[in-house]
Amino acid sequence: METITITLPSRLAARARSLAEMQQQKLPEFLLVELQHVLKRKEPERMARASRRSTNNWRIMSDQEVMNLANLRMDKWQALQMHRLIHQAGARQLTSEEQKILDTLLEIHNELGSKKAKAIAEAIRRGLLPPANDPYWIPPPRRKLTPKKKK
Repeated sequence: METITITLPSRLAARARSLAEMQQQKLPEFLLVELQHVLKRKEPERMARASRRSTNNWRIMSDQEVMNLANLRMDKWQALQMHRLIHQAGARQLTSEEQKILDTLLEIHNELGSKKAKAIAEAIRRGLLPPANDPYWIPPPRRKLTPKKKK
């Protein structure tokens, strides 16, 4: 887990405290759950909008936009969190909250992979990237993500 400090307006903080008390939760736990719900609801909307903008309009996209999509990656913190949870799932049973987070991260990973594949195909079609069967083309080395070990 990562610790983040945020400043809330007094009214919002008081409202969050009272809702957390009503649900008999500590304020940080309450805010974590609520933030996860909000982000989970918003993510499909953002992904759908971005997908419609990016993948349905190949003809109007510039070469640079196609290459940006072809080089698309998960945010580093999301990738690290996903790999950490996958590693933990092999060692022990994940909690329901961890499983929900992992499922969401895997959905994001799959969606980005799909977009990236379509963009690479478009980049090859436009001649921006060489085809995979080109004998002179060498794929770039893959980075291996490993979880950080505690000292």
